[in-house]
This record gives sequence, structure tokens and C-alpha cells, in this order.
Amino acid sequence: MLSDYASTFWNEYKTNHARYDFLFMRLFKSFKYIETDFETLDDAVDDFINSVYAHLLVNDKKYSELYRINVLDDSTYSMLDNYNLTETMTKQDSNSTMLMLGEQTDTTSQSVGARTDQLTMVRDRHTDTLTADVDEVRTKQLNGVSPFDRATPDSGVGGVSVGGMYDATSSDTQTNPRTDVTTQEYGQHTDTDTNVVGAQTVTGSVTNGTRVDHTSGSGTESYTLTRVGNIGIQTPTDILDKHRTFWSAYEFYEYIFQQLSYDYLEIGG
Repeated sequence: MLSDYASTFWNEYKTNHARYDFLFMRLFKSFKYIETDFETLDDAVDDFINSVYAHLLVNDKKYSELYRINVLDDSTYSMLDNYNLTETMTKQDSNSTMLMLGEQTDTTSQSVGARTDQLTMVRDRHTDTLTADVDEVRTKQLNGVSPFDRATPDSGVGGVSVGGMYDATSSDTQTNPRTDVTTQEYGQHTDTDTNVVGAQTVTGSVTNGTRVDHTSGSGTESYTLTRVGNIGIQTPTDILDKHRTFWSAYEFYEYIFQQLSYDYLEIGG
């Protein structure tokens, strides 16, 4: 293999390098490598391979473009076309606007009319019962008169002697516990509560300070226009000459081999 150089135009050679190397040896069998100051043949071969690599690297752009032309799709190749124009246009635009707004106050007002709120509650017939425990205390006043044959009245207490008679008084206290039960019956009745609210107005306001609004935009417009055709009339000779010229350039790798021989080989092999 002449070189393992990595490029699109050289890939086909690396795939079929045995056949291309055979062609190279047939074309230049009478040539020898210019540099001969090597101790062994392997050293000379290695140096030649490095030289080929350097040649392909330096001419990469030229060979890549030639390869692109030579592998042109058949649908884009016309023997009658002598005019091919490609026009590309790209247009970019941008815009920017600024809007400044001053201070503004937004006021809202809501009016509510007068209204009457009424709450009505209907109560069914019912009976209320009240129970109370009461202790009743009773006191009796007792008056006694003693007969003449006694020193004290029958009560035996607090007596006063009046004209030969003895008068006396006393009291008697009694406590009687009892339970009082009071029952009140109510018929069905309706309780109504009315609340009258007058008309009112609710007002509010919001104040916004100064602000600046920015608007910007940009766009790109592009198109490519291609014109391919024939200007004028081509004679059969012109067509054949164009065809021959085109396909003679198709010998792509043979052309590279020729360039290598010019740089690194000389007759006398």
C-alpha cells in the first residue's frame, strides 16, 4: 500500500490497493526512487510511504475537489449543457422598538343598593315545664293564760302576772319541704328578625408607576437559485470534444500516480 492516508478521495484506493498497486508498478516499472541513501530496502520503502503521505496531505484540498467532480451523479451530467449558474442570497433583518408608558391610576367603583335582610323562624306548639324545690318555714305565736290555782301558764314560759292571773306567750316553727312545678304552654308562633342595610358604594384604586416596554425581533431569509442549460447551439464536434475532455479526467488515481512520479521517481529502475 502506498499510504494509509485518511481522506474520502483515498478510501477507494485503500479498499482496492492491491489492484491499484499493480497498476502503479506497471506504469513505473522503469523508474526508481530518487532517495537511495538507505542501508536497507525496508528503510527506503518506509521513507517512500512517508513521502506519499506528505504529498497527499499537502494536496488534500485539490484531490478532494477533483474526486467530487469525478463522482458526479449521472443525473447532473448532460452533454448538451454549457451553462451552469448557482446564485445564493441571504438576507438578515432585525428591528427593535421601545414604548414608554407614564404613571397611570386605575380606579374601580362598585355600588350596592339598599337591602332588607329578614330572618323568619316558625316555632311549633310546645310546653315549658319549670321545677323548683322549696323549703317552707311556718312560725305560730302561742298565747297562754294560767288559772288561779297555778303559778305558771300551761306553756310554762315567759309568763307575766296580771291581777292574780299569769299571762304567757310562745312561738312554734315548722319547716315543710315541697316541690313546685310550673307548666307553661305555648301555641305555634313565628319570630321575625328584620335588618335594613342602606345603599353603599365601594371604591378602590391601583396606581402603576412608569414602565418601558421593549420589543425586538430578527429574521433571516435565504434562497439558492440554480440555472443549468444550453446557450446557443453546439455542433456534434463540440459535444464529442466535451465528452472526451470530461471522461479523460476520470482517470483519477492514474493522475495522482503521475504526480507522485514527478516528485519522487526518476528513470533508471
